[in-house]
Amino acid sequence: MRKLTKHGHLELVARLQLTFKPETPVQIRNLYPLCQRIAEASDVDPLVRRRMHDHLTDLAMLGILDRRIKNEGRAGGHYYEYEFDVDWRS
Repeated sequence: MRKLTKHGHLELVARLQLTFKPETPVQIRNLYPLCQRIAEASDVDPLVRRRMHDHLTDLAMLGILDRRIKNEGRAGGHYYEYEFDVDWRS
């Protein structure tokens, strides 16, 4: 986790913040506005949604987040859900 970028850390903080709410697993549409607010409060330029998605993919590849694809059929499309893949309670 030390090698994460500033934005990687900010997204991890945002995801952790949502962990304490009943919004688990979370979609990027719920996570993006929170990441924007955290970045602005930290004096870091916020990322566009696509770049944020790339950082979440990196966190999933590192084994920190679990990323699952959901498919809602023709009308709903598909999307990813993210939740922690490590036990953060211990």
